[in-house]
Amino acid sequence: MANFFANSMVWTFPFAGWGIVTGIGLLRVWRWARISTLIFSGLLAAFGIAETVASLLMPGDLDTLAGNASCSKLFLYSWILFRLQLASPGWFSSLGKT
Repeated sequence: MANFFANSMVWTFPFAGWGIVTGIGLLRVWRWARISTLIFSGLLAAFGIAETVASLLMPGDLDTLAGNASCSKLFLYSWILFRLQLASPGWFSSLGKT
């Protein structure tokens, strides 16, 4: 398990550094920081879509998750709604405004 965490740090620290540097650039209103944010957002969206598709294609029956079909469907619908919220925060934040 320690190797998993050590290997994941190899990927996590560069992205964290990228985010921190981009945040500083946004505070100083540098043009490259806006472009960096767009690229970072695009990568997050691409990885999120790939993860969602991969998890939906995994073998297994939804009924085995909770024991009955109604609870499994509720879990599936809440999971999809959660993913949609992550994918489009602007749309969900505008729902409460008239």
